[in-house]
Amino acid sequence: MARFFSRKDPGKDYLNKVVIGLGVGLVKSRKLLNLSFGPQGAMDVLSVWIGQEIAKELLRQKKIRVNISEQELIEKLLEEIRMAEELSFETEDGKSIITIQNCLICPKRVGGYDLEGETACPVGGIIMGAITFVKGESPSLPNINLKPGEYCRISLDLAK
Repeated sequence: MARFFSRKDPGKDYLNKVVIGLGVGLVKSRKLLNLSFGPQGAMDVLSVWIGQEIAKELLRQKKIRVNISEQELIEKLLEEIRMAEELSFETEDGKSIITIQNCLICPKRVGGYDLEGETACPVGGIIMGAITFVKGESPSLPNINLKPGEYCRISLDLAK
């Protein structure tokens, strides 16, 4: 299993705080959302677009190239936006599995908010958005299965 580590640069924490606030806002305003969709579904959709915009900027800055592997792209995302202290990427049964430890953008773990049994994790959507953009695919409703715990394990269905 490959492991990547991010650099510690407190000057990059503003984006982390924005994402934490977005997650909490989605949970706290969930009554305005479609009940079957919920905060995690809304975060998945919004974070795909965040990931696409980040990928555009990384391409513009020539920090990534169009033919980059998924693993290299995830490593670059970790380096640039500090999503987690530790993250692994593997493929299992045709799905991409992302395992995160010490997430740096978790509304519950980092922000200390009570999410009332909900999740609002943007990591899967950000990664999916970046990958689909670099592959030249149109974003669609993500199929992200999040299993939160001491570490989070996200299963991404990147197949079309």
